[in-house]
Amino acid sequence: MSQLASSPSEQILAAIARLRCLSQVSMQPGWQYCDQDLPIIEATNPDTWAEWAISEVNAKDHHPWEIGQTVRWFGRIVQVPADLNGYPLDGLCL
Repeated sequence: MSQLASSPSEQILAAIARLRCLSQVSMQPGWQYCDQDLPIIEATNPDTWAEWAISEVNAKDHHPWEIGQTVRWFGRIVQVPADLNGYPLDGLCL
């Protein structure tokens, strides 16, 4: 028996997933964090982040922390390349 061809809706979903892989990059990994109530000037200074730990993501791809009235600062430097998978990014926005 020959294998049944996928339905048009399955083909569309596969094409959308492929396009997402070409046009999106996950920003979840690599965030640094600090669990201190820092002054804004210090917490938003990228030089400070070098001392912070790397935050791990959970199974839902989230950065969890303790429940309660705690402060957690996150920091990350984002470098945008000239192209993504060979497609130029000139004129686009994040």
